[in-house]
Amino acid sequence: MKLSRPLRGAIGFAVGLALWLGLGELYHPIVARATEQLFQLREHPNVTQLKPAGSSVILDRADFDRRSPRPQIPVRDLTFNVILLLTLLAASGPPLTLAHGGRWAGALFALFVVHVAALTAKVMTFYVLKLGAWSRVHYGSIARDFWSGADHFYRFVGIYAFAFAIWWIARGDESAETEAVPRPAPKPARRRSRKR
Repeated sequence: MKLSRPLRGAIGFAVGLALWLGLGELYHPIVARATEQLFQLREHPNVTQLKPAGSSVILDRADFDRRSPRPQIPVRDLTFNVILLLTLLAASGPPLTLAHGGRWAGALFALFVVHVAALTAKVMTFYVLKLGAWSRVHYGSIARDFWSGADHFYRFVGIYAFAFAIWWIARGDESAETEAVPRPAPKPARRRSRKR
């Protein structure tokens, strides 16, 4: 039984929503850990720590004052575009089969990389803007503009644009989905008899 595009899109939306709500508690710590590893590649010594706390992460640094509060960064707000991506993939492409599973897995991995980048921008925005004199000493105006701009771009445009871009790349050949309608064989041309 072949499902219509709207019905497939609705199923993709439901699956995406279920994943985002149901598996967020497992997924968000993975995003936080990957982001923390990214920070540790450039920090010597390693000071940034991202501790999962439900749908958020607690931003901690080894050099923070013990008495200062630790900010919480919501991760769920950065990852809801998985719903959009799965809706688009389900509605426009062939159903999820073993043949197309690799394409879907690749799309979800690309979105994971986007989520890590978005959380990185969020943490850096906190560093460049919210730590008072420390931020001004360690980061200049270019860094402040870049990271705050990246964070704003993702929240208002990128969260949708990246999902659409990944879908566009991963959707494959839509013409392969439509069944080819057999064309009737061309009629043989009639030979005209020459009048003498």
